[in-house]
Amino acid sequence: MTRWAVVAVTLAACRHGGAPVAGPCPTAPVVVAAQAQVDALAGCASLAALHVRSAAPLDLTPLGGLVEVTGDLTIGPTLAITSVGLPALRRVGGTFRLDSGGLVSGVFAPQLTAVGGLTMRDAPALTTVSVPALTTVAGDVRLERVPALEHVDALALTTVVGDLVVIAPALSSWLGLAPQVGGVTTVQAPVGPGA
Repeated sequence: MTRWAVVAVTLAACRHGGAPVAGPCPTAPVVVAAQAQVDALAGCASLAALHVRSAAPLDLTPLGGLVEVTGDLTIGPTLAITSVGLPALRRVGGTFRLDSGGLVSGVFAPQLTAVGGLTMRDAPALTTVSVPALTTVAGDVRLERVPALEHVDALALTTVVGDLVVIAPALSSWLGLAPQVGGVTTVQAPVGPGA
């Protein structure tokens, strides 16, 4: 059975007559590329890993109840997703990654408090990264090749265990104090009080 067939069978387990159910959600990593696959995850509060990639426009609203991803959460490559909003997400055990997000203009995770890593790169339309409750990144923070970036809302961020790499336009603003960084700091944009 191919990997896609396993994902399709696993996702089918989350659906019952097209309505979200509180039944079993996938326990294996999930790859989604179509709206029906996103819709099948409605009601899932926890996933092992999630990779969203598609050339089609996808509405990620069904992921609104997602609280935890124990592994990586990757958005991209995408061509037609315009915004990533995960209002209930609190923890990502691996890396929360936007990679090659063609039209994504904003990433919003207002309740996210901890991630293994945070990477936003190759996203030419990205203007806003909003993670105001994020306090700790257990690995690296990397914001690279984001030429339209205007705001990084990281008001609560105090600790980056790995590297902090921010390569963004000079007019970008970092909302929050400069975090304590355990690795190398490379900043080509304002980071710190009043920046």
